[in-house]
Parts: sequence; structure tokens; C-alpha cells
Amino acid sequence: MIAAFAFAAYRERRRLSRSLLENKEKALKKQLSQHFIFNTLNLANADILRGDMETANHNLVQFSQLLRFYFKELQQTLVPLEAEIEFSKQFLELANLRYSDRWTYEVEVDPSLSPENWLVPPLFIQPYLENAVKYAFPKSKKNGLIQVRFSQKGKYLSCKVLDNGKGLLESSAFEEAEGLHAGFALIQERIHTFNQLFRTRGWIRVTDRSLSGLQQTGVEVDMEIPLFEHSKNPAHASDRHH
Repeated sequence: MIAAFAFAAYRERRRLSRSLLENKEKALKKQLSQHFIFNTLNLANADILRGDMETANHNLVQFSQLLRFYFKELQQTLVPLEAEIEFSKQFLELANLRYSDRWTYEVEVDPSLSPENWLVPPLFIQPYLENAVKYAFPKSKKNGLIQVRFSQKGKYLSCKVLDNGKGLLESSAFEEAEGLHAGFALIQERIHTFNQLFRTRGWIRVTDRSLSGLQQTGVEVDMEIPLFEHSKNPAHASDRHH
């Protein structure tokens, strides 16, 4: 009887611990969503301020679709990888409508990766795309390039986000530097929480490319995010335990 009581107490501690981690994950995603909404509305507002109402109306429809997709992903613990990749493409496409004179973009998916087979935690990539769009390229910049590369390393998604902009070391304005580091800290905290929740070893590293010694500029984001098979969705298993 004592053993049964101890086991029941252990399960209850596990349940409470998992519940706390899940609530923390939701809270962190909510904080990041505020940045996304602000940045997205700023992109949409640019055409209105220029008085180009026809373009503004067209883009607002696309931005509204992007926002609906974003909020749908925000509610999920795991989402299809192919949807996450498509979301990244759509965001860059829409952002580029405003900044096509400054930069272009490339999204590369390794042929050996089968996005339709995998689930991933949502919206880890998105904040770094927002940072590249918002901070990397000043008005005087031409021939800017944002690259996103997806590949697979075992049971992890390897993703790189690179730009050839001004880099972290030149982001000297106080508000800009504060905004960057606060956003990065939120994402690092979120990957740590997700690793605790699902006992994974995901990681994210952000470096200034000028430190590579290769005469490069800009920022490089490297990350490995856990992959989960569709048929073995741990989020569903978690739901059954509540």
C-alpha cells in the first residue's frame, strides 16, 4: 500500500511539473506573438502611409491570412514541418514586398528531408526571420540576402538563418540592441522549456558572421529542433495523461 501511495504521489508530481512547463511554454509563445503582430502590422501599414491603397488592400488580405495561420500554430504544441516551412516562405514573400529594393531571400530544403513525415514545435524560426527583416538592412543597403536552409540530422531539424546585413556588432543603437537581446533570451528560454517538457536536446546559437574570419557580414542563426513522427505525437500522449 505504501508503494502504491508513493507511486501515485510520484505521478502527481510529474503531472504538476509537466503542467507548469506547458503553461510556461504557452506564456513564452504569447510574449513572442506580441512582437510578431507589431512587426507584421508595421509591414502592412507601409503601403497605406504611401497612399498606395490598391497594393495595400491586396497585401492586407495576404497579411490577414498569415495572421490566421500564425494564431492557429500558436495554439499547437507540434505542427507539420511542411506547414512551418511554408509559413516561413509566406512571411518572407510578404515582407519582401516592402523591402525588395534592399534584399532578396532564398529558402532551401535538403532533398533528403521529407517535411510531410514530421512534426516540429512551432514558431522557433519565425522570430529570427523577423529580426533579419527588421534590423539587418539599413535603407542604404543594396543586394541584401536572407537565406533559410532546412536539413535533417537524425531526429532533429537543422535550420540555418543567414543574412549579409550589418550584423550584431553594428546594432549599436540602444533600443535596437535591447530589442534583439530580449527577443533572443525569450527564444532560448523557450527551447530550454521545450527540452524539459519532452526530454529533448534542441539548441539555438546566434553569431555575428564578421567573427568567422572569412570577410563576411551579417548574422548566422544555427538551430537543431526536435522532430517527431506524425504517428508518435507526444503532445497527444500528454493530453491523455491529464
